[in-house]
Amino acid sequence: MVTKAPLVQLEAKPGKEDAVEDFLRSALPLVEREPGTRPWLAVRFGP
Repeated sequence: MVTKAPLVQLEAKPGKEDAVEDFLRSALPLVEREPGTRPWLAVRFGP
């Protein structure tokens, strides 16, 4: 059972919101290939 996890908050500059989303989506395959990786989540709040 996971009891601790890091929280990283990214705030995109105006007009760069989609670029940040694309960056996080591109990281998902790397995370999925890493053995033993616990749940990995990205959440978008706002535009």
